[in-house]
Amino acid sequence: MNTKVKARAEKKLREEAEETVIRTGRPPIPTQIKREVRQRCGFGCVICGMPLYEYEHMEEWAIVKRHVAEEITLLCDRHHREKTNELLSIDAVRKANADPINLRGTSASYPFHAQPSTLSVNVGNNFFYYKDNFPSDGLIVISISAEPILWFNFDKGHLLLNISLYDDENKLILKIRDNELVYSTTLWDVTFVGKTLTIKTAARETALILTVSPNENTIHVEKANFYSNGLCINVNDSGIPNFEKCHFLGSGHAINYGEEKNTKAAIQIAKEIDTVEPRQLPP
Repeated sequence: MNTKVKARAEKKLREEAEETVIRTGRPPIPTQIKREVRQRCGFGCVICGMPLYEYEHMEEWAIVKRHVAEEITLLCDRHHREKTNELLSIDAVRKANADPINLRGTSASYPFHAQPSTLSVNVGNNFFYYKDNFPSDGLIVISISAEPILWFNFDKGHLLLNISLYDDENKLILKIRDNELVYSTTLWDVTFVGKTLTIKTAARETALILTVSPNENTIHVEKANFYSNGLCINVNDSGIPNFEKCHFLGSGHAINYGEEKNTKAAIQIAKEIDTVEPRQLPP
């Protein structure tokens, strides 16, 4: 995100916070407290795990008039409405808060509603555009050593998004399989605001910023560190290194990074591969 856009976004957030105080008399929940709540709740509704949620005060704000992390939990829209309408008891919410579903393993799965018949994929400022020429075995946008990292399967006229996101130790921290999202709940932070998913492994370490816009048939990877088998493709505002501002039209396999020779990638980026433990591609 460039400096001017970031400044405008921050200004808008400040204005919205001020408007909230004026309208409700309630100051916004501080950013650090929100992050603490997200981490404690496994980055999703404590009951169903959905990564689209609201911050719910278990101690009624009107009574206590305070923001305390231990008194706030995460509820999806459905469970928040059920609690507000007294169809879900506060005792049930407290019980779920004490044992969030996402902290029992990986996150609950969540389906992206992205099934375009035409497709524009923006990776930084690289543009991949597909229309009416989808191969039956799918599209590979990026692979590393021939292992697909960002790709699409094709099913009944629709393209289905797939991503494998590893950390620098080759541990799978997020996967999207045919539009279904699952992520590690041991991450430093996970937010899903509007159409944008942001994954952070540390305070200043952003692993992925992904925006899915089904109505515009667009997938935008604003920032990412795609690791695999000892290699890394770093994506930022400038796009993919050495291929900034490139446009790819209709290639069934656009980019492969690594020394693998037996790919049909339109672009082959050759690099030496560090020795790592071999592993299976996740299902």
